Amino acid sequence: MAALSPFTTTAILAGNSRVEATDSGIVVHAQLRAFRAAMIRSKAGKDESGHQSVVSVAFDHRGVFRKQFLKDGLTNSRKRHPMLTDLRSEIADVFDKAIGAMGVSIEHVEVIHEDSAKTNLTNLLETGQLKTAVAKYVQLPPSDNDDVVAQEATCNVNGCGCGPQNAVGLRANCAGITSEYFRRACEYAREHQAGDLLEVFVEPDQWTRMPIYVRGVLLAHARGVPNAIQLQLIDKSDRRWSGGVATSDGTVVTRVLAVQSRSVA
Repeated sequence: MAALSPFTTTAILAGNSRVEATDSGIVVHAQLRAFRAAMIRSKAGKDESGHQSVVSVAFDHRGVFRKQFLKDGLTNSRKRHPMLTDLRSEIADVFDKAIGAMGVSIEHVEVIHEDSAKTNLTNLLETGQLKTAVAKYVQLPPSDNDDVVAQEATCNVNGCGCGPQNAVGLRANCAGITSEYFRRACEYAREHQAGDLLEVFVEPDQWTRMPIYVRGVLLAHARGVPNAIQLQLIDKSDRRWSGGVATSDGTVVTRVLAVQSRSVA
């Protein structure tokens, strides 16, 4: 018999995809294995309890998110907190087709994007709202020259993706941005009175490094996120590897990584 979960409601972050605006159009690097696994998890929760899990999806991007990846004609409120159906059809259709006839909809999946995460973190850093002990772990090292692209401005994890870039001033690093994705996903869940546990579905790729995600969990809790967080890694064979459930008091409910033998595809 499975042990009873100490958590009453679950929120879901359905992958960390990436979009780019190029001369030939929008390029979508979608984490579809993670997205499908997350939506299957959401549907299972609804079938069991009758309550739909609150689902978000994160997007790294190249380009200005509001100008290049959102539909035209959205209200200011929807521009600030867009849903997956508010993205341009080139993006939304990729995710809609991925879940096919699964019996779930992308209509209520909230989008969390890199521009918003960076803006919020930069504001917190510049106004001194983050504790010094936390702030040093969420920002890039500054450059003394406004015209220099700081090659050393990385999270010190190979391939983390946050550098090289112009690091003048206070800039959030990848771990900080990831913690902001987690914070917003938990906030969105609390707005719907749900989600004392956040399950983060992610798949490894050239932009997604697990050390960054583990650090993001630690930083999210250090920043005051009360929700427990669990990483769910989806491998290339569509198997789900469940990490320990990290709680805000620093404990881990389940310490052993366990592979789920059932395919999530």
